[in-house]
Amino acid sequence: MNKKIGLVKVAVDLVDGSYDEWNEPLSILAKHDRLVHDGLRGKALVHALLHDDWEPPPVRITLSCPGVDGKLIEIGIPYS
Repeated sequence: MNKKIGLVKVAVDLVDGSYDEWNEPLSILAKHDRLVHDGLRGKALVHALLHDDWEPPPVRITLSCPGVDGKLIEIGIPYS
């Protein structure tokens, strides 16, 4: 879990078995919700939400952060 207040951990599982992670501002969750509301899913959602220059490509993207109640908020986005 990301212990930094106001940050969302972005974790990327790549097709070759490697892994990458970094932090984004909390605003990425609102952007995610807007894009999903607009009908984006999978690869299109990932490309609109983040960058798309991974090599090798991702299999799954996970956004996670502690919620107001202390429980983990976790959003998984398959790259398909």
